[in-house]
Amino acid sequence: MRDAFVQRSGVGLTLLGQEFRIVGANVYWLGLDENVNPSPSYPSKTRVTEIMGVVSAMGGTVIRSHTLGISFGTSLSIMPALNTYNDAAYEPIDFAILMARVYGIKLLIPLVDNYNWYHGGKYQFIGWAGIQWSGEGAAITPPDVGAYFYNTSSIVDSFKAYITHHLTHVNQYTGIAYKDDPTILGWETGNELSAVLYTDGPAPPAWTSEIAGLIKSLAPNHLVVDGTYGFYPESGQLQVEEVHILCVARPFGRRNC
Repeated sequence: MRDAFVQRSGVGLTLLGQEFRIVGANVYWLGLDENVNPSPSYPSKTRVTEIMGVVSAMGGTVIRSHTLGISFGTSLSIMPALNTYNDAAYEPIDFAILMARVYGIKLLIPLVDNYNWYHGGKYQFIGWAGIQWSGEGAAITPPDVGAYFYNTSSIVDSFKAYITHHLTHVNQYTGIAYKDDPTILGWETGNELSAVLYTDGPAPPAWTSEIAGLIKSLAPNHLVVDGTYGFYPESGQLQVEEVHILCVARPFGRRNC
């Protein structure tokens, strides 16, 4: 199972020809932890190993983790500044992927956040493009500045360059490039992405198609997940052929994938 990829079959998923169900936890801190002192810090190997054991013991099959793919704008990030990469940030991510492999757990990894939290997200790319904004979480001023992430070609190109760098990184523990690692179930275009605000619709389908197409070209054996906040069938969201799974955020942290 460790060397087999999860595949889509019709409206379901399979692993080695058998039905595969996503059951697990949202462990956002595996690559960069805010729950320790000093905060944030890279998580300890003991802490990472423990959570893998807990999820496995509870019958979990998948862990979704923001900070295995979202890491922008601080000295501890994968990308502290535009087009600048921090190799040290990969060590905890590489270790988390190794331990997921050891415990037989698959990983779902978002690539950008809709919000501005400690691990960064789309607003770092917007700021690096010289566009001013301020705020934390979802409380960003000006409120419509998030749209630049999708409709500014230089920002889209910068994000695509990051995706390429990240997916082609070779894990120092396993010797396997992320794009070739069957431990990774799939890549999510983002966490709770919206056009601008929650009720404004999904990330533009043309943008999703472009990003999903890049992911598929780099990692053809991985699934591509549309990480939109909400379900908008009239938007063309369901017609993006490059997407395998639609992962819709729901109240109280629940997700339907």
